[in-house]
Amino acid sequence: MLRTVLETEHALVTEAEDAERAVRLAGLVACDLVITDIAMGPVGRDGVWLLDRVRATAELTEIPVIAITGFKDREPELRRRGFARVLIKPVDVMDLSPIILTVLNRR
Repeated sequence: MLRTVLETEHALVTEAEDAERAVRLAGLVACDLVITDIAMGPVGRDGVWLLDRVRATAELTEIPVIAITGFKDREPELRRRGFARVLIKPVDVMDLSPIILTVLNRR
């Protein structure tokens, strides 16, 4: 659903089925933003792991990362970790474009 909304707004979207592939793809394509689910992939390779790898990769350090999670109680922790935004499920797709534009304009 996120892909459809983003493409409707003329975004070029690249998807990855897990955090390791997302890091590889972010380094291969001209990536302006990463959106990740916190609970993606196996334990230890989740959205927080993805953020850490993006921040540790020289050519990716400035790319904002938005977290999506169903764990509202983790929001303060995730903000402290350095996510540009933390969106709590269910995400209202009508709010997504303005949020992305705000995050991208902060760069």
